[in-house]
Amino acid sequence: LFLVNRDPAEVEAVQSSLSHLTIIHLKNSDDVETYLGQSGSPKVLMMVGAIPATAPVTPEERGVYSTVTTILILPYVKPAQIDEGLPFPDKRMFLEMTYKPRLTPMLKVALAHGWHGIDGIQATIEQGLAQQRMWYLSDPSLRAGSDRSIFGIELEDSTRKLGESMNDIIPTCTEVDRALLNDDADALTDH
Repeated sequence: LFLVNRDPAEVEAVQSSLSHLTIIHLKNSDDVETYLGQSGSPKVLMMVGAIPATAPVTPEERGVYSTVTTILILPYVKPAQIDEGLPFPDKRMFLEMTYKPRLTPMLKVALAHGWHGIDGIQATIEQGLAQQRMWYLSDPSLRAGSDRSIFGIELEDSTRKLGESMNDIIPTCTEVDRALLNDDADALTDH
């Protein structure tokens, strides 16, 4: 796994919590070239974005965009299919976990470089459906979460369409995290 992050302490925390995996911190474009740009380097077939959907301001934030862009522009030729495993994609995939706005700055960059983009709403819908299947069966297994027959394809497809058809939420006033206010907890439920 390769991780791009502006905060080395966060990377170290991830590496420590997943010590059974090899996680390489790509700090800059030179790291991308070293680990991914050489003949015989691993091919990046999918990326997951999980940063706030605000334009980069600090040098560290801009550095993340530069590093990710270097990955996005690495040449890709679909490898010949192997006998086992998942098929290789025609286009590499960029899964954006942030969903406000749906078309985030990072997703725009990925799309501009020819990647197949999956917005955060899609991830949220699929996560919600998987959780509903598990809750319905009281079975937290991967099998239950993946079984589209539990509610039926027609109901799940209509649920997807409903979620996809909803517009972005546009705040009309300053957003406030009410949980951080000093008022007592009862004030949080007064609407």
